[in-house]
Amino acid sequence: MKKRFFIHGLILLFSFSLRSQTLYQVSFVYPAANDSNAYNAFLVNYDDGKGLVRLKYTASPGDQNMLVEMELTEEYADITSGCYNADLVFYKAGKPKYIDGTETDNSRLPQYFVFKKDPLTGLFEPFGVSSTQETCKIAAIVFNSVRYPEQKDLTNEYVLEYFKKSDRFYTNLFETRTRALTVSEKNIKLHLLVVANITDTVIGPAGRSDMNNAITFFRKISGFLGIQFVLGDTITGNKYNKETVEKALRTFGPIQTISLYSIIPAMDSANQKDNRRPPYIDLRVDYKKVTWKIP
Repeated sequence: MKKRFFIHGLILLFSFSLRSQTLYQVSFVYPAANDSNAYNAFLVNYDDGKGLVRLKYTASPGDQNMLVEMELTEEYADITSGCYNADLVFYKAGKPKYIDGTETDNSRLPQYFVFKKDPLTGLFEPFGVSSTQETCKIAAIVFNSVRYPEQKDLTNEYVLEYFKKSDRFYTNLFETRTRALTVSEKNIKLHLLVVANITDTVIGPAGRSDMNNAITFFRKISGFLGIQFVLGDTITGNKYNKETVEKALRTFGPIQTISLYSIIPAMDSANQKDNRRPPYIDLRVDYKKVTWKIP
């Protein structure tokens, strides 16, 4: 009997985005204790309030070529402060790690990277650096240039300006560890079952967008891997309930070899006042009386 290989993906989509990152290259002049230095910086900004920055500059005396990495953490400004500005977001730079060169102190390093809201797009874009969040007292130093590197720009030479070949950022881009599929592996099927709350008045539109993006994403993955993509039922609208989900799961049958469940939880606007911890995912008629879980 010929074995069947299945990869099952159960995706619960409400209003959730996969962790992503945005890349920036900026330049600026930052005053240190005794002098000013010209900096080039490569920023990686994640969508969870964190990121990292690699700084390049020349330090005197000795004209050392410096390369420093710092972690970035979003800090919320004090709304009671007289300097509060809702159009600014501050990322605290900390835990400096000197990759090239050495420093006796960190006085040459900026303390905050500042993003400013673009009035046309509503997006927060790189704006400058500062030693404080109270920019009404000490003005932020505006970036001289801002660049948005795309995948095609991440050449080997460009990335090596800020990273070493042993760094994960570099290896993820340039070290390929793949092999051709075996005959058996070519029979693998990627089954996708989507459960999306697209009728909720608050998160419905975002849920619908995420659902479409997820289908496109997994279709591209299967094409890249060279395996068959099977889109199951999309459980939305009036079908968005426990019974329909369980029925859909039963259609997969027994798993003989490989079983991979990718469950992506997200926020549901319903029942947020019943003392349950988020995410608020509820497909049951009465969650207090009925006990069940997705296998």
